[in-house]
Amino acid sequence: MATLTKIYPIFLLIVIMRRRDWALLATCLATIIVGYIPFMILGHGQVLGYFSGYSSEQGGNAGVVQLITYWISQAHGFSLTTTVMQQHVVDVVVICAMSLVVLALRIFKVSMEATTLLLLGTIFAISSHVFPWYTPALLPWIAILIGPLWTREGMSGRGLAILIVWYFTTASVFGYFFNGARDWNVYYWSVYDVVMAGLGVALLIGLRGWLKHLYNRIG
Repeated sequence: MATLTKIYPIFLLIVIMRRRDWALLATCLATIIVGYIPFMILGHGQVLGYFSGYSSEQGGNAGVVQLITYWISQAHGFSLTTTVMQQHVVDVVVICAMSLVVLALRIFKVSMEATTLLLLGTIFAISSHVFPWYTPALLPWIAILIGPLWTREGMSGRGLAILIVWYFTTASVFGYFFNGARDWNVYYWSVYDVVMAGLGVALLIGLRGWLKHLYNRIG
């Protein structure tokens, strides 16, 4: 039902759908088709409405993937039309790659809550705008997954990752103060740079713990 108002919840099927759960997929698709029929008739097939324009907007509060794509394109002197087309291509590649990662994680029994948080973060990363009232969608998953930052083996990669996501949810509120501003660099440094660095450290800690566990099993 959520997909009838927002397109991105359709990606959450990757998280919640079980193997061979074709009834859930068929029900979801049927609900979307039936729900959109009136809009297809009245709108002469234009069911996406403002979405196509929204996805092409360039905002200072865009997601980190769109911002990086924009900076690279502008550095090479591409036109805005070419830049927007490249952003769409990169968005599709990122969401497809992350969908495969989420599927693999679900196969290895990673929790639904963790993979949902990962997928929501990906959606924010490719979004044209990340308004402060968007990010509270992360809070329920943070509350479920929150855990100790330090364990007997040292810093927890999972604990650090959840802390960083909580920081992003809180720090994004400062976007209100940059509304209409031309220079968003301070916001990028204090929010995006901190988040990317923190998640990078959390990933390294997690990989080190996984390799250590694998070594102990082999040994």
